[in-house]
Amino acid sequence: SIDAKAMASALRNVGFQVVEGTNLTRDKMTERLLDFGKKAQGADVAVFFYAGHGLQVDGENYLVPTDARFSSRSELGDLTFPASKLYASLVAAAPEVAVLILDACRDNPMAGQVSTAPGLASGSVSASAFTQRPNSGGMLIGFSAAPGAVAYDGAGGNSPFTTALLQWIDRPGLEVGTMFRRVRGTVVELTRGAQVPWVEEALLREVYFNGTEPVDGDRQGDAEPVEIALLETIRALDNPDEQLVALEFFDQAMIQPATTYL
Repeated sequence: SIDAKAMASALRNVGFQVVEGTNLTRDKMTERLLDFGKKAQGADVAVFFYAGHGLQVDGENYLVPTDARFSSRSELGDLTFPASKLYASLVAAAPEVAVLILDACRDNPMAGQVSTAPGLASGSVSASAFTQRPNSGGMLIGFSAAPGAVAYDGAGGNSPFTTALLQWIDRPGLEVGTMFRRVRGTVVELTRGAQVPWVEEALLREVYFNGTEPVDGDRQGDAEPVEIALLETIRALDNPDEQLVALEFFDQAMIQPATTYL
């Protein structure tokens, strides 16, 4: 819920109309998805962000509501929320550009009760299929970790993936493809290479979450932002204990909206 609230605030700040929900049961998830689908109809850019537990079974990704209690695979379809259902909702809403972001590669406490693969699968929904709709601007699907890898949850704060998104998502004039590459680099730094975000992208035009002109010092191709320079300094520390403390400080500091550091 911390990640979802922070992302909702960040998206509002750059002009998105937000349908927000936290700690939802399956019925409430369905209600929010229907509301989201209505508001996303014909939109220029529609963004769906999910943070929470997720699991992978037979190549399908399932998002796990707060009231899910299952003991066999046959119950997953009725008690959880298939990611393919989110995709179908985006297709039906027909925005020009769709962005699906899943910070859901975390170990589920109930996963041991059914045989599941670790992390999420990248092929349960296809960004390329979205481009077949007439006048589509394409789709991007962002995963918090590589296929089959489990992402870190964060120690009482935002997850590393959401922390990185908050750092970059509202940067003026930052194209979405470049933004996700910067997110990946930040997560790799924060987790010392243990977590590598994954993107499936089939965009047919450039997309900007914040289309205003970039401020001096943050134009693409210009000098490194202060955050990246700070990460390089931390990585160069010889003392492992000092490096760990510095990384923990950086993780907490970057939870604040990125505009604080422009």
